[in-house]
Amino acid sequence: MTSPVRTIGDRIASGAFWTVGMRLSIRLLGVISIIILARILVPEDFGIVAKASMIATVMESILEFGLDAALIHNRKATSLHYDTVWTIHVIRGSVIAFILLVLANPAASFLNEPVLSSVLLFYALTSFVNGLHNVGVVDFRKNLEFDRDFYFSLFRKLTSFVVTIVVAFVWRSYWAFVAGVVAGSVSGLAASFTMSKYRPKLCFQEWRSLFHFSKWMFINSLV
Repeated sequence: MTSPVRTIGDRIASGAFWTVGMRLSIRLLGVISIIILARILVPEDFGIVAKASMIATVMESILEFGLDAALIHNRKATSLHYDTVWTIHVIRGSVIAFILLVLANPAASFLNEPVLSSVLLFYALTSFVNGLHNVGVVDFRKNLEFDRDFYFSLFRKLTSFVVTIVVAFVWRSYWAFVAGVVAGSVSGLAASFTMSKYRPKLCFQEWRSLFHFSKWMFINSLV
C-alpha cells in the first residue's frame, strides 16, 4: 500500500514538473514571438502596444483581489463561493473595461499617441472577456492537476502566438499585438468552459467570507 506521504510527494513533484514546463513553454513562445516580430514590425509599433499594455496592466493590478487564492485556500468551498468569485470577476472585468474606455482619449492625448485610443478599446474588450472566464479552472491548481493547468495556459498562449504572427505577416502593424491579445482572451474563455464542467451563475452570498481572506492581497496590489 502506498503511503499518503509518498502520494503527496509524487503529486508535488508532478506539479512542479508541469508548472516549470508551463512557464518555460510560455516564455519560449514569447521569445520566439518577439524575435519574429522584431523582423517584421517597426519600433513604433512596439511602443504603441507597450503604452496600452502599461495602462491596462496598472488597472488590472490595482483591482486584483486574489479571489482565486481564496478558493484554493478554502478546502470547504461550495458552489456558492465559486459563483460569488465568478460574479465578482465579471464585475471587475466590466469595471476595468469601462475605465479603459473612459481613459482611451485622454491617454492618447496625454501620451501624444492618437492611435492609442483605438488600441485601448480592444484592451477594454479583453478585460471584459477575461472577467467571464469559467472560475472552475481554479480546481486545476486546487486539486494539484497541474497538467490540465498546463494545457489550459498553453492553449491560450499558442492561440495568441499564432494569431499575432499571422496578422503581423499580413498587416505588418501594431494590430498584430492587439489581435493576439484578443485571441488569447477569447480562446481562454472557450477553453475554460470546455475543460471544466463547472457552470457558474451570478451570486453574492459568500462575498464577506471571501474578502475576509483576500482583503490583504487587495491592499498589497493597491499599494
